[in-house]
Amino acid sequence: MEKYITRDDYLLAKGIDLNIELQNNDNSSTKVDRFIHEVTDWCVEHLISHYFVDELNPELYAFTDLATFRQNYFRKGVIEQIEYLLSEGDISIQSGINEQLGIIVNYDTIELGKRAYQAFKMGAFCNVARA
Repeated sequence: MEKYITRDDYLLAKGIDLNIELQNNDNSSTKVDRFIHEVTDWCVEHLISHYFVDELNPELYAFTDLATFRQNYFRKGVIEQIEYLLSEGDISIQSGINEQLGIIVNYDTIELGKRAYQAFKMGAFCNVARA
């Protein structure tokens, strides 16, 4: 499984075109792909840092080997996190490079949305908390 969703995946799931939703920036041709990749990578890092208890077995997060139900819930979790960020986040920072900070997504202000958490939990990505 490719861990990244596409703008068409999001459009199909939520009926929202990210090309229209995200503000223009310095490189508008890649804004949607950069946004999706940044959010997806943040989700993976968040799940691993908060819930992944077996550092010796990273294959548990090997996206090419996930069971189909886990793939579906991971993709749904990312879609829900994108929706959460669109409604709750500072999209002007998240959709393009901030000239002063050089970032696409402001990681200092991101939280995991409740619906994203629920999808990740259903996919067994966050069922065990770290000690």
